[in-house]
Amino acid sequence: MDKKSAFFDLHWEHILFSKIFPLLEWKDLFHLGSVSTMGRSCMDQYFSTLKEIEILGSFSAFAFQRVFRNCTKLKVLRLRKHCDWVDDASLSQLFTTNKELQEADLSGCSNLNGTCVHRLVFGCKGLKVLGLSGCNWVTPQSIELVMTHLTELERVDFSLCKSINNELLGHFIMRFGRLKRIKLAFMPAVNDATLLLISRSCPNLTHVDVSACGVTDHGIKSVAEYCKSLQSLKVRYCRGVTEASLRSLRIRGTVEIDQSATSNNNWGDRSSGLGIRVQV
Repeated sequence: MDKKSAFFDLHWEHILFSKIFPLLEWKDLFHLGSVSTMGRSCMDQYFSTLKEIEILGSFSAFAFQRVFRNCTKLKVLRLRKHCDWVDDASLSQLFTTNKELQEADLSGCSNLNGTCVHRLVFGCKGLKVLGLSGCNWVTPQSIELVMTHLTELERVDFSLCKSINNELLGHFIMRFGRLKRIKLAFMPAVNDATLLLISRSCPNLTHVDVSACGVTDHGIKSVAEYCKSLQSLKVRYCRGVTEASLRSLRIRGTVEIDQSATSNNNWGDRSSGLGIRVQV
């Protein structure tokens, strides 16, 4: 018996899809799909079952289309690094066919023009996590669409989004009182007034990142006063933040405080490396 045929004779759903393919890299999956008609059919069916995908390395627009053309069950999409090959048309199609998407992190997509946001907000109204770190294509109009239609958001990352001014950010914060995690690192608009508004409007916050923002002890004290569920506070490069405000958080013994000059830029619950998480 041909070895390639014997491999695809294994039970696809119970063995290949659940135990073998999740351990492989993208290049291995595409290689398997190219060996035969059976292999291509197996890969297409496998891609259609994916519920969680994370791309952290180099890819291509063609490969992206190949993966997502039959994908309709996706709940988590993370395009966080070197994804400048992604275009608005491809994402718009994905958002249209995956209406149960709960997390979209587009932080690695630098060449978008923002039109895909329309499809995202109208097609994925149950979205809970939105990552737009470093997305210079984000406009105030995009954020206004998010505020109007994505009412279930619990986690947002607007780090390095210079187009979001203080007024717009304030409107956003007041609208999403259920936020649990917010990242606003390297945003010129963020100051003590922002932190005061955040702490009063979003008392259930567990993670706050205001690294390299114009915040001081005054703003941090408001976070300590109102955010009783806080677990993580990142204040890297914040020269105005001292132990005078951090002391009360340290005393709790449950808050991780990051004042270091380096960070992995993750939420704290993401895996590293190139791979796929699959739930079938």
